[in-house]
Amino acid sequence: AHSPLVRSVWDAAGIRPEMISSVEEFCARAPFIDKDALRNYRDTHNDPFGGVLCCNIEDITNIGSSSGTTGDPTLFAECQGRVGEWTMNPRDYWGLGLRPGEVVAEFGIITRGLVRFSFTDLNVTSLVFDHDPAELERFAAWSLEYRPTFLFHLSTPIIYGLEMLEKVKKVDLREVFSSYKACIFGGELLGDRAMGLIERWGVPLYQFSSLGDSGTIFECSAKDG
Repeated sequence: AHSPLVRSVWDAAGIRPEMISSVEEFCARAPFIDKDALRNYRDTHNDPFGGVLCCNIEDITNIGSSSGTTGDPTLFAECQGRVGEWTMNPRDYWGLGLRPGEVVAEFGIITRGLVRFSFTDLNVTSLVFDHDPAELERFAAWSLEYRPTFLFHLSTPIIYGLEMLEKVKKVDLREVFSSYKACIFGGELLGDRAMGLIERWGVPLYQFSSLGDSGTIFECSAKDG
């Protein structure tokens, strides 16, 4: 009802939501929207949000963007009305064992906007680092001193930076990660070599991905998809 892109795609397919009454019918009949559809709508309608903004622009709390890995960066809007309504929901962190009063290590990415307020909602103490391998020596020292239980988030550059820290500075990364209950990896697919390093260091790893630029999806403790 509120997304012009979704309406246009469903109208073109001749399908309306009330015509679908089961998951099976949805899988068989619902039209698919991919990233190119968002880009095309953005460019042809001069809409920076790609046709998926579903509120008045005056109600937006923050605007972030993708990194532009596969094309021009796309914008996404965040709008908070109540505690816990951020794009990355505290429910995800709670499900992985994070609790109020604990310490969190955050490798922040400025383009992602107000992600860190989901930790504020949980009443935890954040150790904040730039998402930059140059921060890893400080990260290792603070992990050993403050014993955080949750890390958001690892990426391939951070993992290979940790490997160099281990080789050059002789840092015991298994000890660095020994206090963590969950460490989040995201931004791309995790390769076999990086996974080998993660396993050697004893990192309790969980992966996350995006959900059509509208939010994120987290691997839960079951790790079954």
